[in-house]
Amino acid sequence: MQEATGTGATSNTGSTSAADSPVPSDNGTTAGNTAAASAGNFTWDGDDTAPTSIVPAGNGTLAGNGTLSGNSSTGANGTPFDNGRAGANGRGPGAEEVVRYFTVGQEAFVWGAPLVTFFRQQATRAALNAFFYANTTAVVGLTDVALPNVDTVYGGSFLYLRDQPMVLRTPNFGVGRYYSAGFFQPYYSAFSVNGSRANGPGPNTFTVVGPEWEGDVPADLARTVIRSPTNDALLLMRVVVSQNVTNDLATVLSLYSQVSLQALSEALGGPAVPPLPNPPLPSSNLSEALQRLTIIGEGIQRDPPVNNSANNRVLRMLATINVTQQCGFDPYSVIQPQAAALEAARELTDQELRAANRIIQINESLIQSDDFFSSSLNWLGHDFSTEFFYRATFSQAGGIGALPATEVVYFLAFLAQAVPSLQELSPWRAPSAPPLLAPPLSANTTTSPNTTIPPSSEPIFPNSTTLGNSTTPTNTTTASANETFLETPRLPSPLPPLRSFPPFIPLEGYLCFRLRLTPPPVDSFWSVTVYNSTSLNLLEGVSKYGVGDRTPGLLYNRDGTLTIYIQPTSPGQALEVNWIRTVYSSRSAVVVRAYGPSPLILNGTYSPQPVQLFPPGPTCQSQQGNF
Repeated sequence: MQEATGTGATSNTGSTSAADSPVPSDNGTTAGNTAAASAGNFTWDGDDTAPTSIVPAGNGTLAGNGTLSGNSSTGANGTPFDNGRAGANGRGPGAEEVVRYFTVGQEAFVWGAPLVTFFRQQATRAALNAFFYANTTAVVGLTDVALPNVDTVYGGSFLYLRDQPMVLRTPNFGVGRYYSAGFFQPYYSAFSVNGSRANGPGPNTFTVVGPEWEGDVPADLARTVIRSPTNDALLLMRVVVSQNVTNDLATVLSLYSQVSLQALSEALGGPAVPPLPNPPLPSSNLSEALQRLTIIGEGIQRDPPVNNSANNRVLRMLATINVTQQCGFDPYSVIQPQAAALEAARELTDQELRAANRIIQINESLIQSDDFFSSSLNWLGHDFSTEFFYRATFSQAGGIGALPATEVVYFLAFLAQAVPSLQELSPWRAPSAPPLLAPPLSANTTTSPNTTIPPSSEPIFPNSTTLGNSTTPTNTTTASANETFLETPRLPSPLPPLRSFPPFIPLEGYLCFRLRLTPPPVDSFWSVTVYNSTSLNLLEGVSKYGVGDRTPGLLYNRDGTLTIYIQPTSPGQALEVNWIRTVYSSRSAVVVRAYGPSPLILNGTYSPQPVQLFPPGPTCQSQQGNF
């Protein structure tokens, strides 16, 4: 789920966790060697059944004779088989079939990534149709959460709507308190967002109806009827907590205790309908690839995708490796050469997704933005339609539950000390890649803090050519004109073209930052939170993770801005209310949240000013006040 929920729960609860941002919760780097290289120079024939040719490449790759070379050849149980050879000696599938499993497998793991994320989270939460809520805002230690939100308490339920609708009743949350109830489908996007912005403080009643249910909703429950496109759905609620109100957390938990979620028949006075058990996950004894395909197979059975040409093409391709809407997928019918090809495809796809995530972070927060803040208008809460790779990148790394921009906009900045080298970004990055992101300067170019570097004719990413808005290695070919998938490597096509920008130098050791913030123009609330930029979790060893419009006693400058001190040492007792403490051993990232964004935010006019850098030591403490 997007953003974070606390652990522990109240009422009919389980624990819940979620991610706030589509960025990986690992270190964002990729392994030095891919488990398998992507098949080059292949095209799909008319019936979508197999590639017509394949070029062998490197260690651990699929060769033209059907050999899975190297040590990446494993079966479903992870053990080697016959040195990876199949087909050439007449045993097992031929080369064409193994190649098909590899290439279709890559597309399956991209297209099905949100299904895998959704159903894995569903299986570990409270029973279906049972409402749960956290008993606190996010705290340190949520290691499976990216950029956890510390402003709101979360609640929700994984819904199953095939049998009958579910009725959600919410209390009066009070004028001025932000709350939202978002509904999300397994294919990543929100299909309805309700709450204080759309429905007022309440009380409110929402009736959620599945795609297969037919019947009448009584008038007293029909004021807000929400039609889900899928039988499975996620309800995710957020209720803001005010730090400047005594015991406001207790008030929020009391409000949550008044939320009810009932089956329609129960809401109409019938007997209680107990929650449903969560569908079991595939056996952990299976390879990761076979586990994911099993989830995808069950997912398309339970929740058929939208009927359009792009999805239908994927379904036809999945059928060539025996993943169908009629029968799902039987992992025990897969023989070892096929299983090895699928696992190699899975490993390669994961590396591409991690690399794309890291590239998006760097491009958006450091290259695309003149002031080094990236706006989520570009990358969060969208219905990506047929942009399957973009969708997979965010759903796999950040989970589900991202609200649309009309509800909240995020501004993300990686502090300069956290800039990685190009070698960290991608498995296709050349070993000799320069350590800095800036393009090389010409002999007659001088720089200053306000200098704009002319665009360089030399590509920023070595050994690559620019195709449209993407950067693709020279050794790959784009898909055929009628192919709906993106070329390899699959950088998302919405990614804007690269801008020129001033050069960076590594800023190791510079630990003190200042953010002179013009408060975001919002209808609900805003906040600033600092994270470990490597794990994207809350910083350990600190008790205050951020500040916001609900922080008591914030000090504002005469022009209405406020100076926020982001550093490990105190800026002085008088200024500590504006201080977010960092840790010497941790690199940092900053997120500015704007809930209920105004048109100035939505049209791109407003953006936070750049984070300013100060050297460590005594000067870090002495440079106080306005700047």
